[in-house]
Amino acid sequence: MTLIPQPAPPGQRMTPRARAYMAICASRHLFLGVMCLWRPQDFTSGSFDGVKDFLWLLHPDTALMVWGAVFVVVGALAGFAAFTGNEDAARHALFVSVVTTFMWAGGFAWSILTGTSAGWSGVIVWSALAAKDLTMLRDPLRNPFEDLVRHGSQG
Repeated sequence: MTLIPQPAPPGQRMTPRARAYMAICASRHLFLGVMCLWRPQDFTSGSFDGVKDFLWLLHPDTALMVWGAVFVVVGALAGFAAFTGNEDAARHALFVSVVTTFMWAGGFAWSILTGTSAGWSGVIVWSALAAKDLTMLRDPLRNPFEDLVRHGSQG
């Protein structure tokens, strides 16, 4: 037994496109998580009030720091999946990514309903990110559009 994971057999390996997707997912969560931990006071727009309100028992900056810690963990798990090609790690990372990303979309929607945000862009963008993660969740070893890309490049 070794600490370094062994490569999966052919056919069960994560494709380069899927690894790239997981690396991008990891980057998104790590960057946002670090900013929530390091500079929570910079999230001053009323649009973030709904996100902060999910953890209503905490001070708003503390709530963002908790969100930051969650995003860092998700980013680390997604990064591990991208590095190792581990399907279980990818599936867990994508699942938690979908849940937390939809929660942020819900927070932005709540901000609109309570009148602290004037725009829908946060809801749309965060929902789209969650939907993209959902497309990969079914089979994190392959990008769902990989066959289409191969077919289009041959014809």
